[in-house]
Amino acid sequence: MVKQMMINMNIFKIKKALSFCILIGFIICFSCNSNNKNNDIQNIGRTESIDTSQIEKQSGNEDNKSELSDSICFIVGNNVKLPYKEKIDFENVKYEISNCKNVKNLPCDFGEDIRYIPLIKKDGVSFVLYPVDCGDFPYRFFLLTIKDDRVISELYVEGVWFEESGDYDKEFTSFEIDTNYNIIVTTDWEGEDILESGGTKIYRVLDDGMIELVE
Repeated sequence: MVKQMMINMNIFKIKKALSFCILIGFIICFSCNSNNKNNDIQNIGRTESIDTSQIEKQSGNEDNKSELSDSICFIVGNNVKLPYKEKIDFENVKYEISNCKNVKNLPCDFGEDIRYIPLIKKDGVSFVLYPVDCGDFPYRFFLLTIKDDRVISELYVEGVWFEESGDYDKEFTSFEIDTNYNIIVTTDWEGEDILESGGTKIYRVLDDGMIELVE
């Protein structure tokens, strides 16, 4: 009888120990699964963060590319209304100033700050007036077409030229820009008791910025 009771007690202890082991194992397994889920969540958050930064970086590059494709040396918008028929008061005119030193094909360039008069912009091409007063004549303006901070084309459009030994005292050049962005240049000669028209020429600006004679 006593022996049977001892056997029953041992069996009870064994069952109790097994139950305790099973409980500990369950707790350990649950803890491991919970940690794995947390790690997965952290990894997912980290992956999304990397992708977002790459998208932001690519977006930033596109913005920079867009800025660089336009002129950063010449600030030009629709500064004048078309048709444009103004005459420049060259003695009192106020210029915009650009301190860019890398503008290509700029006439009369001595490495100094660039003076210009902004006019209009058409399809990414800027129209500016540029004083070419580095020679003998203080009143001479060229119309420049600018794209990507490079002078694409130039055209003498306004000013006075004279030669003392010539038949005429002065040559006057003036221009206008019509609503179709055509550049109309007129030349007149003035001498003693003589005023003669040299005619009118019409130019257009192509998509690449080149100035082309129409008629």
